[in-house]
Amino acid sequence: MSVQVSIDFAPTESTIHYLLNWAQTSGLKNYILYLLRLVDHPDVLEAQVKKLADWDRRGFHTWGQIADDVSRAFKEGQLLSKPSKDRLKEIFINNQNDSCARKHALAIWISSPSEGDLPTLQTILSKDEIYDRVLMAKATYRDLSIVDQLIDKIKNNDSTYWWQATRYMWHDKFEQIFEDHMLTINDDNYWMLFEIFEKFSIEKAETLLEKHWDKLNQYNIFIQLALLVGTDKLCSLVHNSIQERNLQEVFKYFNHHWGFKTEGRKGIYRDQQILAIKPYIQYFDDLAKMNLYQICLKNGWKNFAQEIIEPLIADDSQYSLKISTKRLSEELQEGKIIWSDRWLHDCVDQGWSIVEAFEVLISWLDTNYCDLAVDIVVSNLEYTGLRQHFLRLNDLCEIKGVNQHIQEILERTYWAIYLRTIE
Repeated sequence: MSVQVSIDFAPTESTIHYLLNWAQTSGLKNYILYLLRLVDHPDVLEAQVKKLADWDRRGFHTWGQIADDVSRAFKEGQLLSKPSKDRLKEIFINNQNDSCARKHALAIWISSPSEGDLPTLQTILSKDEIYDRVLMAKATYRDLSIVDQLIDKIKNNDSTYWWQATRYMWHDKFEQIFEDHMLTINDDNYWMLFEIFEKFSIEKAETLLEKHWDKLNQYNIFIQLALLVGTDKLCSLVHNSIQERNLQEVFKYFNHHWGFKTEGRKGIYRDQQILAIKPYIQYFDDLAKMNLYQICLKNGWKNFAQEIIEPLIADDSQYSLKISTKRLSEELQEGKIIWSDRWLHDCVDQGWSIVEAFEVLISWLDTNYCDLAVDIVVSNLEYTGLRQHFLRLNDLCEIKGVNQHIQEILERTYWAIYLRTIE
């Protein structure tokens, strides 16, 4: 038996087969398979493949289902077991099987990559009806032997689809064909433009934009791209090109192209980019300003954020530039911890220092002191806090009053933090 799940316990073999049999004989099939979606078991995954294939044949949208869950588990260090990988491989490697089932088995299989996968993909011939899926899968494994095939696909098929293969691998030959593609891009068909430009050196990107600027500058999308490249020469070209334009329109949706919080994207990571954008921040909407504020925090440009961006966000804006304790107070009022145990982690993830976030947290506890409020605070400290934070918490509790429950919480937290940290 091989059962591996992302939940607290694994169902037994008999339970799995009972549920799968029940799924076949009841009207609850989709609900049962949804319940089992995180179960790593060959029979479960084969049933998932059959369900997705059935939906696909009936024209239902199935993109990403199950494969996304497997991919997330993989990123958290959980690999599909060998029996599960082997069962999926049996399904997609056999060209006598239904093509819908094969492509979904392949999608789940590659979502948990392992050593030795690529040779399996290389056994599937180009005449196979799922070969396009296999070709994109090879790209995710960085198989440079397929570069010429990808270039042929980009030139002669749906290039907007095939350019996404460059997310996983890059080759000089892609640069050679991108210039022609770039000249077909406008404000309505620019998908992948920003991601592809991040593959180029800054010097190459500047040269390419400058060379065709007379044609490209009429499109807002290239104005934005030039500022994200951010060289002095491109900033000058932008300045001269937008004198008579509606700048709110020019920078509309700009923040959608930054790659902020997008896996695999560089986004805004150089101070030269921030300086290039600086004269135009006033024309961004509040959400874009807030996103830029967070980017600055994460990159250590806090002074820029507070001095340049903060004065441009209206006091009545729905976007707060301060650390918010709203979620903590809401769950305190509801009487249970749901998401508030990640509050400290999320503050740090947004770019605030743990020192700043903890000060807000301890101040919130001071105002809302009770058993549950202490529980909320320690649920954050157990996994993220330092010894100095525990000492501050302990001091506050002694001042406010310690009952038996809080004493037990403090003892548990002491050991959790002191065993995990050195200082």
